[in-house]
Amino acid sequence: MKTQRERILTLLRERGNAGVRVWEFMIPTNQGGLGVAQYNARIKELRDKGFNIINVRPGLFVLEEEGQLSLAT
Repeated sequence: MKTQRERILTLLRERGNAGVRVWEFMIPTNQGGLGVAQYNARIKELRDKGFNIINVRPGLFVLEEEGQLSLAT
């Protein structure tokens, strides 16, 4: 099973410049979302690993640049 970080990163990669809306991170998985209530903490962790995730406008996140570090740990 993928971690919350991995699920967020996968969705950001899939969406590209279209981005991901906050509600898509938070909505339960049985309703089509990722079910990650603490999405801000997971995005911060990804940023700390070198992924440039930007908030292009309120509630819309885009992966601008891939990280150089592993997702492990």
